[in-house]
Formats: sequence, structure tokens, C-alpha cells
Amino acid sequence: MKIHEGKFEFMSYRLNPTDNSSDTISCTSGDLRQLWELPFTQPYYETPGGEVLVPSPIVKDLGIYLSADGSWRVHIGQMAKSATTVANWVLSAFRNRSPDVMIMLYKTLMRPLLEYCCLVWSSVSKGEIAQLEQVQRNFT
Repeated sequence: MKIHEGKFEFMSYRLNPTDNSSDTISCTSGDLRQLWELPFTQPYYETPGGEVLVPSPIVKDLGIYLSADGSWRVHIGQMAKSATTVANWVLSAFRNRSPDVMIMLYKTLMRPLLEYCCLVWSSVSKGEIAQLEQVQRNFT
């Protein structure tokens, strides 16, 4: 199997997210040294073709935005943005505001956007929860 080098991107997680240094990992202990030896914890990756790839701070995989610091801010922000766009479209396109119609539209169009892979990102901060709840409040 060959890597398509033009489309391949990777992310290097920082082991200490509070560390603001440019170094990805500083190895001193044995456990960190074992992690450092993994291929995608290096500050770069050299493909078999000789091309050097630098890690991306944010990578989208299966519709989920992953960030190098392990936070879900980017993913939550993208979800809120897309759900707000859909909510604005629904409120401008449909004249009928009966509760049955609005509940059906919410469950059909908005809820899947807000709950996609929620088991993965469910441990979010209060600010991110408030951001998602604001989208829901704007719709009602």
C-alpha cells in the first residue's frame, strides 16, 4: 500500500498541553522515550518517497476535527457554525411555525449536526456546552 503524499497529513499530539514551547515532546523518562519512538510523535515525518511532512495543528478525520492540544474547541465551533447555518435556513424557508413541524425539522436537520460523535467529544468545557446550547436557544 502506498501513501498518497499529496493528500496525507498528520498531527503530532503534545504530551503536556500546558507547555507552550515549540518542541512537541521533550524526552527524559522511559515512558516518554517509548512514545517518542512512535512514528507520528516526531516533529516531522519523511515519506518513503523522500518528501518531508510537517504536522498540522488541526486534522479532520471522519467529520471530526482533532487538534494537537487535545481540545475540542475547533470541532465544537464548526458544529455550532454548521448548525446555525441550517437553523437560519430552516427559519427563513419554512413559514409554518407549529411545534410539530419545528420539532420534526429540529430532529431531522439540526440534531444530527449537534450530536455527531458526541461520545467522543462529550467531555467538553462549560463554555463549549454554552456555545452548543446557544444554537438550540436561537432555534426556539
